[in-house]
Amino acid sequence: MKNILLVGSVGGGKSTTIGALLKKNATDFNKTYDASLKQIDRYETENEIFWDADGFGESIENDLILEESIVSLIRRENIDGERVVNTILIVVDLSTRDLGTEYKLISDILMPNLGKNQNIIIGLNQCDFAMKGKNWDSEKNEPNEKLKSFLRNKVLSIKERLKESTGLDIEPIYFSALYGYNIDNLYQCITNDMDVEIFNNRENTVDDDSSSNNVKTRHTLSQQVEEANKAHMGESLFTANDNFAAIRSIDEVCISIENELEKADINYDDRKLIIERLTEIKNQELNIMLVGGTGTGKSSTINALFGENVAVVGESVNPQTDKIEKYSLSKVTLWDTPGLGDSPQADERYSKQIIDMLNENNSVGKRLIDVVLVVIDASAQELGTSYRLINDVIMPNVGDERRVLIALNQCDFAMKGKYWDHATNTPKPRLESFLREKAMSVSGRIKESTGVEVVPVYYSALYKYNIAKLFFYLLDSTPDEKRINLIPQMNKNVRVWDKNDSNYDYKENINKTARESYQDTFSRVLRGIPKDFMHIIFNVVDGFVDGFIDIMRKHKR
Repeated sequence: MKNILLVGSVGGGKSTTIGALLKKNATDFNKTYDASLKQIDRYETENEIFWDADGFGESIENDLILEESIVSLIRRENIDGERVVNTILIVVDLSTRDLGTEYKLISDILMPNLGKNQNIIIGLNQCDFAMKGKNWDSEKNEPNEKLKSFLRNKVLSIKERLKESTGLDIEPIYFSALYGYNIDNLYQCITNDMDVEIFNNRENTVDDDSSSNNVKTRHTLSQQVEEANKAHMGESLFTANDNFAAIRSIDEVCISIENELEKADINYDDRKLIIERLTEIKNQELNIMLVGGTGTGKSSTINALFGENVAVVGESVNPQTDKIEKYSLSKVTLWDTPGLGDSPQADERYSKQIIDMLNENNSVGKRLIDVVLVVIDASAQELGTSYRLINDVIMPNVGDERRVLIALNQCDFAMKGKYWDHATNTPKPRLESFLREKAMSVSGRIKESTGVEVVPVYYSALYKYNIAKLFFYLLDSTPDEKRINLIPQMNKNVRVWDKNDSNYDYKENINKTARESYQDTFSRVLRGIPKDFMHIIFNVVDGFVDGFIDIMRKHKR
């Protein structure tokens, strides 16, 4: 009897895959448990036994228990001294590009314990969502030509990365357990040791008796996603506003103060001191580093916060960034780091780059990086790469843990595209509840591992949801004296800031922070200066801040 073990990350779809395989190829099966194997279920049919292991990434404690059970099962032998498990199917979620946990699973758990007659197959599930739901033919329940091309490139990319990182030469097979696409071919591969490469050249479709309810639901969702994407590609989602674009820079405010200084009756020493302090402000630079797994949307986040064309956004199967990219704004430098999860070798290189930069000092001997924005894919259930990045790379090297902000992007796909209101581009109550729980779960995992309390922010860079909230939390994480650098660089497209959750009035909080930041900064400039001149200067500063607040309130919904 053939024994097949299914392993992978949380949310990869192992149980759904077993369900699809049993539906196609078995009329009857029994579900049982082996008391010695925690977190592994057993499904027995006439010809096969399927072992369904829980997903990695739920918690550190669960992962350790799961690893012990998997190793025990892989090494288990029958009375003839042969390994019980014949095939190990690693189920990968194709809707995410982060494969860090899968590589670690292969290299650290499977390979050291694999017997000579045990076979490994890589199954790429959820191919219907490989391009975030686009290019899936909902009537035929199969990929169109554009998605097929993407999937073939994905197979080649994963095959190459797998060989580089583990030495294994395995060609993955892609499928959709939800819609039964390529399930027959997958079954042949895992039960008859057939060559995957043969099947990748002749994919099969679902049977005619597919669930009509499922087809109708996905067809409606797919249409909504396509229409939203067409609207985004056809024209800019938001229009620029001349008044908002006219917000004055730090240099302009400093020049206005210097002009007032020329007209004021003030002694030479006080004048010199003010000029020196203003020069320090003008030379001050805010440095923000963005880190995260591959495909989490760091570049898209930059564009949502600071302008649509600041960073390059990619849609290929490979990472867009393979080195730290520098984007220079006025008084703000953004450092966009390569995404982790591409391969262990690449992760090691990228982690070293990040650590080196976190430990780099500026010209006055202080840490160069002021804020670290960790971008996590909210649609991914397995966050092993993100947690390792936070625990092993960021927290030990950041210096001040208060300068780390955790951001959950792609909240519109957190439940695979369900419960997102495409008419308003906001989450429906069920999705919002899910997102709150997700944020709490991430916060708990980080505190468990590092002892640091964080408040993750969920948002959608694509649909510009909760961007004002994200910016407010970014302001809060920025050192007090450098917040005035950040405010003038806000995305000038005012509608970007409109759609947020109802917990707080984030625009008003940004307004309040802006006023306090400018007043605090220029109070330090004018410390010890005659009160008459301080009054004149604060009129200049208040005029700038009031103008900014008027613009924000004018566009408040």
